[in-house]
Amino acid sequence: MRCFIAIEAPKELFSFQEEFKLKGIKLVNNYHLTISFLGEISEEKAEEIKKKLVNVSFKKFKLEFTRLGAFPNQERIRVIWAGLKDTEEFQNLKKQIDEITGANEDEKSLFVPHITIGRVKFIEDKKKLTEKLKLKISGAFMVEEVILFKSTLTEKGPIYEVLGKASSSS
Repeated sequence: MRCFIAIEAPKELFSFQEEFKLKGIKLVNNYHLTISFLGEISEEKAEEIKKKLVNVSFKKFKLEFTRLGAFPNQERIRVIWAGLKDTEEFQNLKKQIDEITGANEDEKSLFVPHITIGRVKFIEDKKKLTEKLKLKISGAFMVEEVILFKSTLTEKGPIYEVLGKASSSS
């Protein structure tokens, strides 16, 4: 099964996403900060991670939007994202998740806290899209739980199922 560990973000914070309703861009409707993408794992491995996830310890904390961006870069845009401030509280949580999942050093160093807002199939007007990526965004949300998701890919988009959670201690 295809799995990942993430923090969900409230939909109401993403009104700016409307700016990206452009031909060739598929907007997402499930907003989450993926902390660790596990890929295809066995049910046994998912169960093992679920059991370890319960022991993750953190106090609730706030994550704030910083800016809009694109992967892999502004020249070849495939993913549009909303960046999040990389806080000490988040890094402490991520470190615990990395220990549970056995993340390697490359995965750790390449990590950019973000929430995907759209996937680009093709760009009809690159200049227009590049200008929209300069929009100022604001907003914040409280992190009170971390979720182990199962992701089933379908023609209509991914279907997410909660397999386990870790909740904040405050």
